[in-house]
Amino acid sequence: MGSGLQKSCMVNFLNFAKKKKKLTNINMKKTFLLVALSLLISNTSNAIDINKDLKLIPTIGVNSQKIAGNFGAVGNRNQPSPFGEVALRSSIGAFAILNYAQDRHEPADSANGSYDYERCGTIGFSPTFGKLTPSISFEDCRIETRTDQSTGTFYLGLSGEVTKELTLYANYWRDDNKGIAGLVAGNWWNDKGYNGGFSYAHPIATAGFAYGVSNNLTKWYKPSLSKEFAGINFSLAYWNVDVYGGTNYVSNDFKRLHTREHVILSVSKSF
Repeated sequence: MGSGLQKSCMVNFLNFAKKKKKLTNINMKKTFLLVALSLLISNTSNAIDINKDLKLIPTIGVNSQKIAGNFGAVGNRNQPSPFGEVALRSSIGAFAILNYAQDRHEPADSANGSYDYERCGTIGFSPTFGKLTPSISFEDCRIETRTDQSTGTFYLGLSGEVTKELTLYANYWRDDNKGIAGLVAGNWWNDKGYNGGFSYAHPIATAGFAYGVSNNLTKWYKPSLSKEFAGINFSLAYWNVDVYGGTNYVSNDFKRLHTREHVILSVSKSF
């Protein structure tokens, strides 16, 4: 009799603990969403002027789903991907950026490891000479809970102002560890690529177009529109991604999963 009562009490206690933990997690998520919403609608600027030549700029935002800008592969499919970022920028062009974003793996790609978040840190230098702005940077990204090493990427870029409204740009990138998946069937893949395009600042909205290629993996193009309202930046982009790599590099299942069209909405605010 006593043993049965003890078991019943223990079951009730465990159920109560689970419910309490669930409610706590829900309350934490609600609190985070409320704080994020209040920051988004706030008209205040919280950028920190360290001195006249150095500024710290925090940013928060959300993408309708996460997409890798170098090669167009989607993560967090059909789910919003919130992110936070802090950038340190100097007047001479040196900068450092830390970004943290939700990024869940594709179930079909789970052989590469499961994960929920991605952390990226970038350092670089981007001085301006008249209407030309060259840039060089290094980005290190790690997917949380994934077992493989970080992916480091070097970037070289150049942008130029053709008119007051029109800007052209081009970028070349190369991984320092032979691509995101390492060695596949005896071949290196996705270890380098390039992209380029333009942006045109019209009073109604800023229009853009970009085209990119990644080695033995994808080709993509992306028209976009962006606009700022009350200090909040909105961007709508259409991605057309073609996985062109042969089966020595990518599987047919990967092609079916990632040869897609995507419409992605991004909302962000810098302070």
